Amino acid sequence: MGTNSTAVKSEPMKIVILGGFLGSGKTSVLIQLLGYLAGQTLSDEIKSDQIKSEQIKSEQIKSEQIKSEQIKVAVIENEIGEIGVDNALVTGAGYTVKNLFAGCVCCTMAGDLVRSIERIQKDLAPEWLVVESTGVAYPKAMKEVIQTTFEIVPRICIIVDAKRWQRLLGPLQHLITGQLEEADTILINKTDLVSMEALEAIQTLVFGFNGSAVQIPICATLPIDASLLENVIRPQKNNYG
Repeated sequence: MGTNSTAVKSEPMKIVILGGFLGSGKTSVLIQLLGYLAGQTLSDEIKSDQIKSEQIKSEQIKSEQIKSEQIKVAVIENEIGEIGVDNALVTGAGYTVKNLFAGCVCCTMAGDLVRSIERIQKDLAPEWLVVESTGVAYPKAMKEVIQTTFEIVPRICIIVDAKRWQRLLGPLQHLITGQLEEADTILINKTDLVSMEALEAIQTLVFGFNGSAVQIPICATLPIDASLLENVIRPQKNNYG
């Protein structure tokens, strides 16, 4: 006689890769995205002049202490991350875990990406995992590794620095275009620092590099609307071109 199991199968972990060149504003976007995924209202808690890593206070905790808690979102911060996690405090499990706010933890990577994801999946089992890539990484390569290893198709969101676009594109065109490749969503940040004509020119060039991605102009030092953050995790059809 077979056993009638009533166990409920948990939903698979969903992954977002957040990339962009150094100084593009990844940290400001990351903090707001984590808050959105965790169900927090950061627009009320973090004002435009407060989106800075040193103002996020957290305490180091062991992964065993949070296994019983509901973790909605975890973030793998790169080795030169800006959120303020002390990279020297790396646990034997391969990462340091800190509380950022209710329902969200930050894990500092120590070594291999695959091993870090495996441990987070096992120890924390978050609904969402955000992988913050370094400013010189190619998210497409990270996506391929994750998809092959875990059979999870990550969403890729790239931050573009509108203010430095022209200055960076010349010497770093291969890197910039490589980062934009296969992005699902492209956030064009610092739009408050450029003219409308300059923004339109950037959008045209970005469309030429990736015509299928959703383009969203933002100013990440201000609260980002929830509908725009929703486009990061569930990209709609291309809205430009």
